[in-house]
Amino acid sequence: MVSTGMIASLALAGAACINHVEGHTYLTQPLAEFKKGASKSSWVAEFPPPWSGTFRTGAQYAAVAPKKGYKDLKSFLDSKGPTCGNTLSNAKAKAIPKDGMLKFASSMEHPGPCEIWLGNTRAFHNDDCEKTFGSATSFKIDFSACKGNCMLRFYWLGLQDGGKRWQSYKNCVPLKSSKLRSLEEVEDVTV
Repeated sequence: MVSTGMIASLALAGAACINHVEGHTYLTQPLAEFKKGASKSSWVAEFPPPWSGTFRTGAQYAAVAPKKGYKDLKSFLDSKGPTCGNTLSNAKAKAIPKDGMLKFASSMEHPGPCEIWLGNTRAFHNDDCEKTFGSATSFKIDFSACKGNCMLRFYWLGLQDGGKRWQSYKNCVPLKSSKLRSLEEVEDVTV
């Protein structure tokens, strides 16, 4: 016979697991689409620090990475997990947000840098997104580098357990410009 206490314990354990699974963030505007069965909020690679030293903050990472040959976070994380993480790079293109806002499912809860790329242009960088944004789940970026169609790439390096475990988070969202074509552009189209 199963007791009420046991059922309550199992329910609490299950709720704790759900909270943990959704504890990391991902893009919700524009909406990232995920591979079937893939976790939306899990890291795509976990690894120990590749260099000796203390890495409890994004600033500590930022001070060392260029000396190790990494000009940006993207170049460091390119080899850490699949290019687009668990997201679909071939998903239907999303409109560029008219308000210029990126929105996330939750805040970035680990110290570490993050970047946003539009095609081959770095549109945003911060050495420690958790420290800078705190509990915020959105911020504005300049989407002007996206001409027509482009790929938005979100990179975040989470420094876990006082910097003893590093985690790579990546999202890709195909974008399309919602800008209306000018009359000259329409006239140049050959039918």
